[in-house]
Amino acid sequence: VAGPPAVGKSTQCKRLVDRYGFVHVSTGDIFRDIAARGTELGMRAREFMDKGCFVPDEMVLSLVQERLSQVDVKERGCLLEGFPRTEDQARALIRQA
Repeated sequence: VAGPPAVGKSTQCKRLVDRYGFVHVSTGDIFRDIAARGTELGMRAREFMDKGCFVPDEMVLSLVQERLSQVDVKERGCLLEGFPRTEDQARALIRQA
Protein backbone atom coordinates (compact mmCIF):
# COMPACT_ATOMS: atom_id res chain seq x y z
CA VAL A 1 0.00 0.00 0.00
CA ALA A 2 1.66 3.20 -1.17
CA GLY A 3 1.02 6.90 -0.79
CA PRO A 4 2.34 10.06 0.80
CA PRO A 5 2.25 10.58 4.57
CA ALA A 6 -1.13 10.89 6.28
CA VAL A 7 -3.33 9.71 3.41
CA GLY A 8 -4.76 6.73 5.26
CA LYS A 9 -2.47 3.85 4.29
CA SER A 10 -2.75 2.28 7.74
CA THR A 11 -6.50 2.76 7.76
CA GLN A 12 -6.86 1.02 4.40
CA CYS A 13 -4.53 -1.77 5.48
CA LYS A 14 -6.63 -2.36 8.60
CA ARG A 15 -9.77 -2.63 6.49
CA LEU A 16 -8.13 -5.10 4.10
CA VAL A 17 -6.73 -7.15 6.99
CA ASP A 18 -10.16 -7.29 8.62
CA ARG A 19 -11.86 -8.28 5.39
CA TYR A 20 -9.35 -10.69 3.83
CA GLY A 21 -7.13 -11.82 6.70
CA PHE A 22 -3.81 -10.60 5.35
CA VAL A 23 -0.90 -9.81 7.66
CA HIS A 24 -0.15 -6.07 7.81
CA VAL A 25 3.62 -5.55 7.50
CA SER A 26 4.52 -1.93 8.21
CA THR A 27 8.19 -0.96 8.17
CA GLY A 28 7.37 1.95 10.48
CA ASP A 29 5.80 -0.42 13.00
CA ILE A 30 8.77 -2.78 12.75
CA PHE A 31 11.25 0.02 13.40
CA ARG A 32 9.26 1.50 16.27
CA ASP A 33 8.99 -1.96 17.85
CA ILE A 34 12.70 -2.79 17.70
CA ALA A 35 13.62 0.71 18.89
CA ALA A 36 11.23 0.41 21.85
CA ARG A 37 12.73 -2.97 22.75
CA GLY A 38 16.18 -1.38 22.75
CA THR A 39 17.79 -3.85 20.39
CA GLU A 40 21.11 -2.88 18.81
CA LEU A 41 19.49 -2.65 15.40
CA GLY A 42 16.60 -0.73 16.91
CA MET A 43 18.92 1.84 18.43
CA ARG A 44 20.72 2.29 15.10
CA ALA A 45 17.37 2.71 13.34
CA ARG A 46 16.21 5.22 15.98
CA GLU A 47 19.20 7.44 15.17
CA PHE A 48 17.93 7.84 11.62
CA MET A 49 14.26 8.16 12.60
CA ASP A 50 15.00 10.80 15.24
CA LYS A 51 16.70 12.90 12.55
CA GLY A 52 13.71 12.49 10.24
CA CYS A 53 15.81 10.42 7.83
CA PHE A 54 15.00 7.16 6.13
CA VAL A 55 16.58 4.05 7.62
CA PRO A 56 19.26 2.74 5.20
CA ASP A 57 18.11 0.23 2.61
CA GLU A 58 20.27 -2.61 3.91
CA MET A 59 18.66 -2.36 7.36
CA VAL A 60 15.17 -2.15 5.89
CA LEU A 61 15.78 -5.09 3.56
CA SER A 62 17.13 -7.26 6.35
CA LEU A 63 14.13 -6.65 8.60
CA VAL A 64 11.54 -7.01 5.84
CA GLN A 65 13.11 -10.24 4.57
CA GLU A 66 13.06 -11.61 8.10
CA ARG A 67 9.40 -10.64 8.56
CA LEU A 68 8.33 -12.05 5.19
CA SER A 69 9.89 -15.41 6.06
CA GLN A 70 7.63 -15.89 9.09
CA VAL A 71 4.88 -18.49 9.03
CA ASP A 72 1.89 -16.14 9.34
CA VAL A 73 2.94 -14.19 6.25
CA LYS A 74 3.58 -17.37 4.27
CA GLU A 75 0.19 -18.79 5.21
CA ARG A 76 -2.00 -15.67 4.91
CA GLY A 77 -0.14 -13.33 2.57
CA CYS A 78 0.60 -9.75 3.50
CA LEU A 79 0.12 -6.09 2.78
CA LEU A 80 3.34 -4.09 2.70
CA GLU A 81 3.11 -0.57 4.06
CA GLY A 82 6.09 1.75 3.74
CA PHE A 83 7.99 -0.72 1.60
CA PRO A 84 9.45 -0.54 -0.93
CA ARG A 85 10.37 3.10 -0.51
CA THR A 86 13.31 3.24 -2.92
CA GLU A 87 14.13 1.75 -6.30
CA ASP A 88 16.82 -0.46 -4.71
CA GLN A 89 14.27 -1.80 -2.23
CA ALA A 90 11.84 -2.53 -5.06
CA ARG A 91 14.50 -4.37 -7.04
CA ALA A 92 15.47 -6.42 -3.98
CA LEU A 93 11.81 -7.33 -3.41
CA ILE A 94 11.45 -8.49 -7.01
CA ARG A 95 14.62 -10.59 -6.73
CA GLN A 96 13.32 -12.19 -3.55
CA ALA A 97 9.87 -12.99 -4.99
